[in-house]
Amino acid sequence: MTAGVDVQRAWLEGYVWGWGRGRQRWVVDHFRIEIDPYDARAWSELAERLNLSYQHPSGANLGISRMAVDTGYASNEVYCFARQEGMGRVLAVDGRHTGPALVGFPSQVDVTFRGRKIQRGCKLWPVNVSMCKSELYGMLGKPRPAEGEPFPPGWVHFPQDMPDEFFVQLTAEELRTEVVKGYRKFVWRPGAPFGPERNEALDCANYARAAAAIIGMDQFQEAQWNALEARVAQQPQQPVTRPAPVSRDHGAPWIPDRDWFRRRS
Repeated sequence: MTAGVDVQRAWLEGYVWGWGRGRQRWVVDHFRIEIDPYDARAWSELAERLNLSYQHPSGANLGISRMAVDTGYASNEVYCFARQEGMGRVLAVDGRHTGPALVGFPSQVDVTFRGRKIQRGCKLWPVNVSMCKSELYGMLGKPRPAEGEPFPPGWVHFPQDMPDEFFVQLTAEELRTEVVKGYRKFVWRPGAPFGPERNEALDCANYARAAAAIIGMDQFQEAQWNALEARVAQQPQQPVTRPAPVSRDHGAPWIPDRDWFRRRS
């Protein structure tokens, strides 16, 4: 499982995604931390989220392997969080619209950590969000298999109780052709007719996908998938419902209702 976290001016928002053979993916959990990112309590609460365990239907407990956090706002706070929790597990990411790969080589950035300036103190991973969106939208367009047939590679699984606004956010943009300085190019824009004010679900999906790529999921061989499946005693293609956290007393995973989305916008 990987998590993608978007940093806003007054809150942190994240989604946990599970991954399986053939790049199938499952929405596992959603959270929103209603604390200013410049308040240390926000990052303490995010650390708790990072260390949650989730119960697979087989009974196995699974943790978050990597958490990718956007650095578009409160960048130094994100760098400090990555250093504190371990840069191998928390990834500071920078969403970009170009690049030869889904995730590029990380660069070293300066960070002010615990009152001391550390040169080249954190890794910053460039993420080609255009490529992430194109892949996700392509997967969402797959036809549903017939009853009893296995899910195709890349299938995206959702809990049945996800609100409509989640799907509006997830599909908040569309790929358009525009003329820029005399050249035609593809650009992602807010999609008509909705033009939603929020797209955190899409951003977090991109970052979680990037985290899976950094782990090396795209290069997993048969032996690696077999080992992972053996850990949870799960047969390939078995759908996984959203589990409840088991390691901390946070109750069931919380999915916002429709009124909540309207209130926050």
